[in-house]
Amino acid sequence: MNKITKENLYERREMKTRRKMYSIFNCSSCKKIVSIETHPHFFLVAEHLTGPIESSGRYCSTDCVFNHLDSLNINIDRIIEEHNELMDKIDSH
Repeated sequence: MNKITKENLYERREMKTRRKMYSIFNCSSCKKIVSIETHPHFFLVAEHLTGPIESSGRYCSTDCVFNHLDSLNINIDRIIEEHNELMDKIDSH
């Protein structure tokens, strides 16, 4: 298995005009209006981190993703550290 970084905690998706649901929305964290004209991409929290219900929001930036995780009292640094320590133990056997 691989070690993880902060980039593994979210998913980056391209804004698409063909899908009406992705063409314009309010960021779930900062409430900024996000459209294809203002943002070529949007971000989702990785489902394995919070579960499908908690991660249903769409975010305008990685800062908003991390603000959301912080509001859920998810210690990102601890999760990454514990996962990577476990991977080191597995690799050493």
